[in-house]
Amino acid sequence: MPITLSVLVFRGDPVDAMEYRHAGIYLDYGKDQSSMMHVVGAPGVFRFQEDDKMDYAKSEKLERHILVTTLHKGFTRDMVKAACSRTPVKNDGSEWNCQHWVGDALKELMKLGVQCLTKEQREEALDKMTAAVAEAKDEKHLCVTVSGWT
Repeated sequence: MPITLSVLVFRGDPVDAMEYRHAGIYLDYGKDQSSMMHVVGAPGVFRFQEDDKMDYAKSEKLERHILVTTLHKGFTRDMVKAACSRTPVKNDGSEWNCQHWVGDALKELMKLGVQCLTKEQREEALDKMTAAVAEAKDEKHLCVTVSGWT
C-alpha cells in the first residue's frame, strides 16, 4: 500500500494566532494506520516526536490537510522517520518553531531522491502551509499583521 505524505496545520492554542498554529508531517499508511512527525514543546525545549496513537487528520483543531505526495513503493515508514528525526531541532532562538521544522524536514526528505519528494512539491507544500498559518482567526484581534503591529 502506498504511503501518502501530507502537512497538517492546526488551530493555535491558547489563541489562534500565526505563531501558535501547529504544523507537522502526516503519513497515511492505509488500512487506518497513520503517524504524525513533528516537534513538540516550546522555544528552547523543542523535541522531535512521532505520534501514531491517534489519527491527527481527524482532529477537531485541524485547519488544513495539505497533500504533498504519494511515496514511491520503495519508501518505508522507517526511511521517512529516519529523515525526519535527523532534521535538526533548533533550540537556540525564540523565533524558530514547528513550522520551520516542517520546511527543514521536507528538505531532508528531498535528499532521499525525487521519487520521494521534489523541490517543486516542497515549495508548493510550504506555500500552502504559510497561507494556512496566515489565516489564523485571532490574529486581527491581537492587532498584529504579517508586517508587524498595526
